[in-house]
Amino acid sequence: MNFVRHLNHEDATTLSRLAEHLFRLGDKEIAMGEVLADIVATAVLTPVDVRKKKNVGLNTEVKYARHDDETETAITIVLPQDANPATGRISILAPLALALIGRQVDELVKVDLPMGKTMMLKIRDVRHPAMEDHE
Repeated sequence: MNFVRHLNHEDATTLSRLAEHLFRLGDKEIAMGEVLADIVATAVLTPVDVRKKKNVGLNTEVKYARHDDETETAITIVLPQDANPATGRISILAPLALALIGRQVDELVKVDLPMGKTMMLKIRDVRHPAMEDHE
């Protein structure tokens, strides 16, 4: 498993601001803010206006499969206010999104679930709709 995350400058800035907001809310939100701050602090940042096509970022569609299953699932990672699980739009604060952000296609990712459980996923594809509009 590769533990390096790549974030573009815009995503890193957005996640840092969200972490600061969560710190101000207190209690449970502080822990989530620390997780986001740690992701940003340990990520390899790409230059401004550069997004790696094979890396998961905000507002990207990610196709993944459980390590022991071939069935693919697609989600889009979004900010909390834009989340709608019924349409596959998952908040960056969800354990799945936190595990996937900054990772790359073909990477095996460990997702920490509630109650001490874990799940292994393989990232199959990443699609950046904003990039496709400019290509």
